[in-house]
Amino acid sequence: MAQGYDRFETRHRHKDGHEIDIEISVTYMAEMQRLIVFCRDISARKIANLEAQRNQSLLNEAQRLGKLGSWEFDLPSGKLRWSDEMYRIFELIPHCSRHPMKIS
Repeated sequence: MAQGYDRFETRHRHKDGHEIDIEISVTYMAEMQRLIVFCRDISARKIANLEAQRNQSLLNEAQRLGKLGSWEFDLPSGKLRWSDEMYRIFELIPHCSRHPMKIS
């Protein structure tokens, strides 16, 4: 209440018995001495995040087995991101100062 707001995630049991992931946002309105609470079902987002993590793990394993690396270059930010296998191919330690992660 000192901050005036909070946001957190929790799990709740739906009235039919299955569990759902909920994001709760709370704002304290000091002048009215009231709490405003918003609850949002984020189950689909949680499932999508787990699927993305699973797909990334499968890609990493495929690159490791095939001894193939990949990289991404973000033009607006100038950031270069290598896969773990790229670091192994070039015998570098990830995020080591010998390999710049930003291109000017």
